[in-house]
Amino acid sequence: MSSNALYTDLSGYYDLLCTDIDYQAQSHSAQRLHQLFGNGGNSHLDLACGTGPHVRYFIDAGYNSRGLDISQPMLEMAKIRCPEAQFSLGDMCDFQVDEPLDLITCFLYSIHYSGESNRADFTCGAKVQLTRHNNEKLKQGQKSHCQPAAVF
Repeated sequence: MSSNALYTDLSGYYDLLCTDIDYQAQSHSAQRLHQLFGNGGNSHLDLACGTGPHVRYFIDAGYNSRGLDISQPMLEMAKIRCPEAQFSLGDMCDFQVDEPLDLITCFLYSIHYSGESNRADFTCGAKVQLTRHNNEKLKQGQKSHCQPAAVF
């Protein structure tokens, strides 16, 4: 059984289980932080995007938003919600981008679900080492995923 089998099996119920989450407020908060501390660009990637509710709000706010998730059923639902967005199947701890981004988000504790991967090299200007105990060790690393002054 795959390590994300339960998550995959919940894909049809995910939005119902998350009805109390204020995706709009969360998205707006991240957009405001990006406005205050970011580089003014509009390219955005939402890691562990699920069914795409955050991506929807970022698109509606004028971002060129896309999503990445490990669950194909979740991505199929996201494509229905946001047909204009690009969605990719992949592990947030090991992914590549075609060009540096202005904003990368990861909402709802998703960063804690790194599965069997022990590291994630995706932050803007820092490398995050994730252990199974959710300890993060920051150290200077590659900046290939983000534009200068981007926000993660």
